[in-house]
Amino acid sequence: MLSSLIVLSTLGNPPLKGDHLAPFTLFEPGKPVFEWRPNRVTVLCSFAYWCDTWKTQRERLMAAQQKTEGMPVDFLAVSVDGQWLDIDKKANWSRRLVDSGSRWSTSIGIDRVPYTLVVDQTGTIQWAGYGISRSDDIVREIKASFTKAAPKSDVVYVSFDDFPAKTGNAELLDALRRLNVRASLFVIGENGEKDPKWIQRAATNGNRLEVHGWQHTALNSSPERCRSWIENQTGQRPKWVRSPGSSVIQDFSGKKFLTTEIDPYDFLRPTHAELTRRIIGQLKGGSTLHLHAGVPETVAVLPDVIERGRKLGLRFEPLP
Repeated sequence: MLSSLIVLSTLGNPPLKGDHLAPFTLFEPGKPVFEWRPNRVTVLCSFAYWCDTWKTQRERLMAAQQKTEGMPVDFLAVSVDGQWLDIDKKANWSRRLVDSGSRWSTSIGIDRVPYTLVVDQTGTIQWAGYGISRSDDIVREIKASFTKAAPKSDVVYVSFDDFPAKTGNAELLDALRRLNVRASLFVIGENGEKDPKWIQRAATNGNRLEVHGWQHTALNSSPERCRSWIENQTGQRPKWVRSPGSSVIQDFSGKKFLTTEIDPYDFLRPTHAELTRRIIGQLKGGSTLHLHAGVPETVAVLPDVIERGRKLGLRFEPLP
């Protein structure tokens, strides 16, 4: 095995949460051609049998099937080559389909395998994962597909660390304004002091300014100094602190803000497609999106993330 992922050639965008899976037809060995249409919850995984990742992924999917036994769920295993399908011929945990030359997989944007989808009864993708998936993630999304209760929250809180950055502040603020999204911007005081126009513009646009620290250091970051400076510049009195190197959000009395963090590690500057995958796959109400100023890839994916999230019924707001 050369790597944990086999990359396929594709021109389309990868299927992600909120996308719709169109009906398709694939060959099923020893049986009539298999036709899939939205009807039941479906777990679908595209495999490459020339790569040993399929063995581990099969175990995860078999575990998910066992945990959902008795529920009306279909499991589909799609071989993107088909020529080695015989090595798995004793597997009876799923319907085994052949996608010769990976033509169908690439046509819907699958650009690497294993690639697993959980699709609800309407054909809407509820979860998309690539590489070796956790069975608990798959089980959770299967069960969620049968749950009709409204989510407790439809709000995703949008936050950025390291504001203002050395570059890219205008692009970030412009993108937020165009998307009609207001965010919580965690400020580095000494950066803002060097060029306060970005702090003032962010506040004028309706964003919330919070405290990252006076300096970008986990020790002696002087949050009170940063808070006072922001208030003097904008009239806003920051409520929250997220210290450098931390994911914890707390107020100035030390009370933590309870939330599910979505941290795609955008500061490592992954590709547009990769960053979008990391965010969309975790979007849900009550979560906080933890991003960073000064990352052009983040600004580039914001329109797609916001559009997809709104299609899922989510609202994007600053921290309360």
